[in-house]
Amino acid sequence: NWCRWARKTEDIAGRCAIRNLYKDCPVTCNSCPSTTPAPTQNPTAMISNIPTEVPSALPSTLPSVPSTPAPIPNPTPCVDRSDQWAIGRSTRYWCKWAAKTEDIAGRCAIRNLYKDCPVTCNSCPSTTPAPTQNPTAMISNIPTEVPSALPSTLPS
Repeated sequence: NWCRWARKTEDIAGRCAIRNLYKDCPVTCNSCPSTTPAPTQNPTAMISNIPTEVPSALPSTLPSVPSTPAPIPNPTPCVDRSDQWAIGRSTRYWCKWAAKTEDIAGRCAIRNLYKDCPVTCNSCPSTTPAPTQNPTAMISNIPTEVPSALPSTLPS
């Protein structure tokens, strides 16, 4: 049975492709036909105040409520792992191992320790929020602490 053969590996998708088993083994090859009806070609002409029972496939172009700025996520603490773990055949306290040399960057790179030892490897994520796409609409009466690089187009 080809379906059973395809399931006897971690590379099920590869075996499905090699033998083109998509029609013969749809469950195994994750190729079952969709039972979801296709969306209509054109949107309805009237706007409805009654919500639909099934969400639409694409977002609407009109906002249902005024947009608000995205929340700034709480920064995750940047700390090194303090336990020992295995990399390859070696088990040790890798963050301490990386820190016990003048070539910390080299050790971080060799063992790819950036996520597990962010403090030691100087790879903590930035907590500075990304700049907005557009400038704010209101003019501020409070001067900035750092002068801008270019002159303003508005008179002060």
